[in-house]
Order: sequence, then C-alpha cells, then structure tokens
Amino acid sequence: MTGALLPVLAITALFSPRSDAVTPTVCEALLVRTGEHGGGTTLSRVALPSGTETALPGAPGEMNALGYAPSQDLVYGIGHHGHVVRITRSGGVTDLGYPHGVPRDDLMLATAGAVVGGALVVRLDDRLFTIDVTPSSKAYLSVTRVVRMRPEADGLDDFAVDPVDGLLYGVNSTHGPPTVVSVDPGSGAVRIVATPAGLPHGSSYGAAVIDSSRTLYVLDNNDGHRSRLFAIPHGGPAHELTSAPPVGTSDAAGCLGMPTPPPPPPPPPPPTTTTTTTHPAPPPPPSPTPPPPSPSPAPVVVPPPPPSQRPVVVPTTAKPWTAPKVKPVAASDHEERTKQRRWALTTVLLLVGGGAATHAATRARGR
Repeated sequence: MTGALLPVLAITALFSPRSDAVTPTVCEALLVRTGEHGGGTTLSRVALPSGTETALPGAPGEMNALGYAPSQDLVYGIGHHGHVVRITRSGGVTDLGYPHGVPRDDLMLATAGAVVGGALVVRLDDRLFTIDVTPSSKAYLSVTRVVRMRPEADGLDDFAVDPVDGLLYGVNSTHGPPTVVSVDPGSGAVRIVATPAGLPHGSSYGAAVIDSSRTLYVLDNNDGHRSRLFAIPHGGPAHELTSAPPVGTSDAAGCLGMPTPPPPPPPPPPPTTTTTTTHPAPPPPPSPTPPPPSPSPAPVVVPPPPPSQRPVVVPTTAKPWTAPKVKPVAASDHEERTKQRRWALTTVLLLVGGGAATHAATRARGR
C-alpha cells in the first residue's frame, strides 16, 4: 500500500462526504494512513458507506497489512521492523514482537493483510505468509505456511476476506485498468474477477474491506490530488463515496463486529377511549310471588268406642240335635271272615286229596 504521496499533516483530517444525506452504517473498519517520508500516521474508525470517520489516539508508528479477527474483536497487522501488532477498536496498539519462523525485519515491507480463521495472512512481493494469531494455539505468533501467488499481482496492495466464499479480494492496478482479483489463501491462486468502470488508472489501492453484502470498499491513496474512497458492489461499477487529502500508504481492516443495539422500547398502549352511552334504567325485577301457605292438616276425629252391649239371647223352638245310633258291625264281620277261611281250606284239602288218589290209581294200573 505504497505510493509517492503527500504526507498526512493532521490526525483529524476526515473524508469529505459527497452528499449530506444520512446513510445507514452497514460496516465499520479501522483505517490507518501514513504520509510520505514518515510524515505521520493516523488511525481512525470509518463508517461505511457514509465514510464518516472517528479519530482514534495517535498510532505509535507506521502499520500495514491489517486484518480483523472477529472471534477476538481485535485487529492484527505488521508494524515497525516487521513486528506483529494488535489493535483494539478504540485504537489501543500492542507490539507483540517478531513472528517466529521468519527472519527478522523480513516482513517489514508487507502490504496486504487479512485474518482467515485464526491466522493473519500477509502479502510480501509474490508470497503469502500465514501467521497464527490465536492466543490459545501452540503456534501462536508463528509462521505456519508460505505459498507463492500465481500469477503474480504486484499491484495488489490490500485485500479482504469475502464472507461467502472465503477468498481474498482486492484491486490490482499494476498493468492497464484496475481489476478486481481474488486470491486463494491456501494455494496462492490469483484470478481476475472483474474490471469495474469508474476506478482511476495508475493509482495504488492501499485499503480494502468487504461487507456482508459482498460490496468491496477500496481507498485510492493518491490520484494526483487527493485520496478517494470507492464502493464496488459485487458485479457492479465503482462509485466514489468520499475524498480526503492524498496519503503515502494506507490499510484497513473490517468489518468490525457491530454492537447489538438495545431493543426498542415497546410502543405505548393506545389511549383508552371511554364512550358514555345513556341507557334507560332497566325495570326492577318482579317481586317473587310467595308460595301459597301449606294447608293445615285436617284434625283427625277419633270416634268414641261403641257402648258395650250385652249378648241378646234369642229363644228358639228347634229341637236339640241328637247323634244317630250306630249299629255295631264288628262281630258280624268277624264271623264272615271265619267262614271264608274255612271254605278256602276245604277247597285246598279237596284238591290235594284228589290229586293223590289220581296218582295212586295210575300206579296201580301200571303194575
């Protein structure tokens, strides 16, 4: 993110919005700018797409290759002599020293930077260096990978991570009209994506940020008279948002995590409208008819017992009843049965005697 530009003379220098219309903020980013020949470094927080800036405490020195780590809500980059620096959203800067695995001062000229996952990926000439910036990792602040960019993109001075595909996007302005290119942080493959209309030729685009709608914001460091902030919608032409004095180098990191706004207060309850309607008073309910009194039980009259009467003896002229005399029959019955028995016995004797005589006669004849 270099260029022969005029120094930034005041930390309070802000972009000049092209319109006074209020634009909703969809992205906030940290922006660092440095004037030519060490003319001073400023750090600010810029709201996009309006371009409104908030100046932050003065940076301790030149910084570049910034990238935002959403999981930590921190920005990492490369500072003086190639040290790794850490920046808070309020502008506090901490020098973390040299990264491990690379010669000292080797990264002091790094330009483009972005955080991918838990690592800061920075571009130095045609190489991509991956530096672990996860504090809990054993490889914290160590270079874990170096890949070559193919083809080369010498004019790519900053890039940002697309939240959709994870590739790095920026504007390459080395040869011919500026082009939007993508870079695979794992393989280093470079591909031209678009040649948007509206970008000045021959400039260095030192700061890049992508919002959630995939709009790419880039800062033209110096078109000869000023620095200009452009928005490039995904697949659309570039249009200028704001302008400021020219700068020598610049870099940006975002979009910063937007604080969650407090929920709106509940709407007040609608006013209660009381409508008074006069109605005739309802007639009083009819008085309940009392039940008829239960009839008193009739008195029970117990008749007095009849007077005792003496039996009346009615005289009669009938003769008194006399039982008839019964003739005794027991003696005659006995005599009758005796006679019958005698006749039966006589008959038996005659039969037996007759049979015996017949038998004797028969035997006599046979002799």
